[in-house]
Amino acid sequence: MLTTHTYSRRALRAIGELRELQVFEEPANPRSTVVVTKISTTRFASVLFLVASIITLYIAHVYATQDLIDELQQLGRDNLQLTLQHNRLKGALDQATGPAVIYRRAAELGLEDGFTYGSPIVIPAQ
Repeated sequence: MLTTHTYSRRALRAIGELRELQVFEEPANPRSTVVVTKISTTRFASVLFLVASIITLYIAHVYATQDLIDELQQLGRDNLQLTLQHNRLKGALDQATGPAVIYRRAAELGLEDGFTYGSPIVIPAQ
């Protein structure tokens, strides 16, 4: 019959054999390999919050810039439309108040061409 002492010896021998079969070696100080354990929790939280804030601000900046570009393009289209309308109205005004129209209306009213105030002055070329 096996006693508990025999079971514990067999278990210890099996554990020893398993340790011999291990491929990976345990580091002397397991905490020295992990970078996160070297940083305090408050410092890590602060850096994490700072990085998240910077990313959030960058994304907000990108969306704000896109909105600004859209608004700028819309204002450019409005400016072009208003410039074309201004040119059209200016052309219509020029047609309505041009010299040909004024002379024709004056003739319709019975006005006649008056005298000229003198002959044109000609400056001889030297």
